[in-house]
Amino acid sequence: MIAICSIGGFFFWKSSSTPPEPEIRVPEEVCGGLVDGKTVSPLFPSTGPPYQESDRTFAKTGARDNCMISAGGLKVDFNLYGYAPGSSMSDGWVDEEIRKKGEGHAAISLGDAAGYADNRGARLYMECLQPTGGSRLIGLWVNYYDVPDEEVPKNKRGAFARAAAEGIKYSTGPEGLNCEEHSDLVNASLTVGPGGDSSR
Repeated sequence: MIAICSIGGFFFWKSSSTPPEPEIRVPEEVCGGLVDGKTVSPLFPSTGPPYQESDRTFAKTGARDNCMISAGGLKVDFNLYGYAPGSSMSDGWVDEEIRKKGEGHAAISLGDAAGYADNRGARLYMECLQPTGGSRLIGLWVNYYDVPDEEVPKNKRGAFARAAAEGIKYSTGPEGLNCEEHSDLVNASLTVGPGGDSSR
């Protein structure tokens, strides 16, 4: 009798236990070479639904180019915006944006690019001087897409800042908009927050 109960308990345990979720593997490069996979990996869980992406010729036009990546039930959206000629950021613009957005936002900068980051995403803006003459304001946004506030992971501000920095380097380079400031961005250090928190 005891043996029969033990066997029954074993089959019940086997049928009620769920298999472990597969490990998520992010490619070495995402969005057609836009960002190093190691930079965006911290934005996703370590296990869950596999990595996927939708590359829509990111940074090729500077109008509104998009690339969506997802893994582990979370989506991250990269967007490059081009603003009308003459648009510019006034002195103190970033500080004012951070003040309006409230606690949890930190200023970030990379060379002439400036913006802010939090656990939901990051934004970097800069003037792009074209080799043929003229300039335009561009904005690189990277953020969680369609994720409720209560499900936003914590401590992602630095990862989003690094993803935005890589994104704007790519966007301003020869494969993107070919801005004259590109070489300065490549050699610049990323700064996150009022205390510095710098990295290349």
